[in-house]
Amino acid sequence: RRDLMRDIRPTLPASKARARRRRRFYIRAALLLLLLVLLTGGLAGLTYLPQISIASVKIDGAMTISARDIEEHVRAKIAGRYAFLFPKKNIFLYPQEGIEKSLLSSFPTMKTVDVGFKNFRTIHVTVTERGPHALWCGVSRTVSVPCHLLDKEGVVYARAPEFSGAVYLTYFGELSSSSPIGAALLEKDAFQSLAALVAELAHEHKALSVEITGKDASVLFDDDFTLLLSLDNTPENILSRLSAIRGAPPLQGKPFSVLSYIDLRFGNKVYFKLK
Repeated sequence: RRDLMRDIRPTLPASKARARRRRRFYIRAALLLLLLVLLTGGLAGLTYLPQISIASVKIDGAMTISARDIEEHVRAKIAGRYAFLFPKKNIFLYPQEGIEKSLLSSFPTMKTVDVGFKNFRTIHVTVTERGPHALWCGVSRTVSVPCHLLDKEGVVYARAPEFSGAVYLTYFGELSSSSPIGAALLEKDAFQSLAALVAELAHEHKALSVEITGKDASVLFDDDFTLLLSLDNTPENILSRLSAIRGAPPLQGKPFSVLSYIDLRFGNKVYFKLK
């Protein structure tokens, strides 16, 4: 009897069955899409709650840079939306890393920037500025260009004002890029090593300028004495060799001011010339 009922059950043509399954699929897909839209819209609506929207920007550490300029820059970065839907000023969605990179790029005087949220309505921008250590005044002593400020890491960060007298040591040499602002004279460690050597020598002789050519440097002192050296040598090695030179004839007991130059660029060989 069961087989007989199976035989007399009405059947649909295959094309109508496929059409029915297709309609069910489209209905389910539409319902899922509608649900997704509703959930997304609801979530987007929550991101606009004023309790979690950035209302103020606190700036710390800015000395020569206008805090107002920094704030305006930050507010410009948190304006608008992601995908035309989610607000960038939401405390959980604001572009923290993008703000930090943009500030460093837009304000070369900044050395470091740290952006974080102080509370659900305020973000905190902490700035460390570069400080003047020396001047960069062109490729060589014979080429005159406007001078720029160098920080302790050898990075050019601002146009230098006009000084009366030798306020800072002057460096000459090729920069790491064609645009001075943000360019480096040497790698950080190499520059700091050279600066430490010049500072040590300045205890007896006032250094006026340093000219860097490739891997060599020429240090000019106020008594018209020039020290030629290789940047591959450490300050300790150079100071040790200078001490040995001073203790040997014909310079024994004499200051370097009696010399026109000392050349330490050729390994263990030392060349010098008396005035």
